[in-house]
Amino acid sequence: MKEIAILLLTLTFSAQSKPVKTCLDYTPFVIVEDGKKKWNGPNIETLHHISKELNIELDTSVRAPFVRCMEELKNGRVDAIAGLIYTKERDKLLHLLPYSIKKQLAVFYLKDNKEKIDLNAMLPNQTIGMHRAFALPDEIIQSTLAKHLVPIGTVDSGLNMALRGRIDGVMATILLLKP
Repeated sequence: MKEIAILLLTLTFSAQSKPVKTCLDYTPFVIVEDGKKKWNGPNIETLHHISKELNIELDTSVRAPFVRCMEELKNGRVDAIAGLIYTKERDKLLHLLPYSIKKQLAVFYLKDNKEKIDLNAMLPNQTIGMHRAFALPDEIIQSTLAKHLVPIGTVDSGLNMALRGRIDGVMATILLLKP
């Protein structure tokens, strides 16, 4: 997988001498105790390592909400965004590399919730928070579950809302790591 990504990025950026610009809705790194950068998450870390292998500078200076980052990418003002979830709509506009570690969707809710969540038969008053920039597979968009989804700013804020009883659960992806 890494070799395919490097090959595709090499073909895309091989003639490019300027930095590869990416847009992020979070701080891409932290400075650890010894003063070195520690990349903040697998998406930006992978993009950093690929650009390093290609000897191309990575510009992580652009910060914006995810929706604006997508507009910047569509309009050519940034070159790449790591970790986009595949959708048919995005595939029509962008070059998408296969992305394999986020495969499963899950709904997280309190263990002692009075009204257990049954995704196939949700009660009319149950709501599930979903990050407003999250891309859903078509089968979920067309299901009855979609009627119960409400937008949230971040998964963390959604989990806090669930703890306070403002929503019933939070939809998020699960990382599938090989042992």
